[in-house]
Amino acid sequence: IGTLSLAIFYFYDSLVRLAVYPKASQSQQPKLLKQVKANQRKMKLWAKNAPMNYLHKFYLVEAETYRILKRGYQAEEYYDRAIELARNNEYIQEEALSQELAAKFYLQGDRERIASVYLKDAYDNYARWGALAKVRDLSKRYPQVLFSVVRSKLQQPCTTENFIPWQTLNSSTSSTDI
Repeated sequence: IGTLSLAIFYFYDSLVRLAVYPKASQSQQPKLLKQVKANQRKMKLWAKNAPMNYLHKFYLVEAETYRILKRGYQAEEYYDRAIELARNNEYIQEEALSQELAAKFYLQGDRERIASVYLKDAYDNYARWGALAKVRDLSKRYPQVLFSVVRSKLQQPCTTENFIPWQTLNSSTSSTDI
């Protein structure tokens, strides 16, 4: 297995562990964090040798770790670092994921105005990447936040920059909508 495959495994393994952490038992939580730390040690080494491929991944896991540890200031800083590096290195899907997770973080803190900016950017990047199922998912999970985004896009002349695939607006899509 190549380094890239391993890195992706450790990246998503860490994100999954951090996602389930809040609902895990108190006895399970330290085990989850221990594995995330072990994964991060590997990711840090890869990030040092190839920051363009791995540093944004490292930063996103750091942001999520700070989120669950209730260290909001550090979480904010690392979300923004992850987003910026993913954008600079053209990892549009991981930029969108970082923006989505940052939006969730801000929504948990009742900071809807800030969350809406991150969520709009995530929505736009998922759409640009062609992840229409993810765009629909965001629209269903966050209609109160994204409604103004969709409304403003519908009022603008259609360009490649603001295009919303019709499938994203139709909640009853069929299997032929690909």
